Amino acid sequence: MTYSPATRTFAVPGSGVPLTLMMTIFFVRYAIAVMIAVKPSLRENAAFLGATSGAFGSMSGIFVARALRLVREQRNARAG
Repeated sequence: MTYSPATRTFAVPGSGVPLTLMMTIFFVRYAIAVMIAVKPSLRENAAFLGATSGAFGSMSGIFVARALRLVREQRNARAG
């Protein structure tokens, strides 16, 4: 990805990664909802909650990392 200070725009090449990540989040959320509907006691299971929180945190972290790459690219373009 590149940043153009003259036009103040980013050029981000197309990728299937964001779509794959969004679909993964959707399917994981769906699976968790089904598991909780079938067995409501999972809401009180620390291991289940930890695993689901870790999974969602990891997926969110990927989006944050991508945003930070854009910010870093913008700063590098301004400095150089």
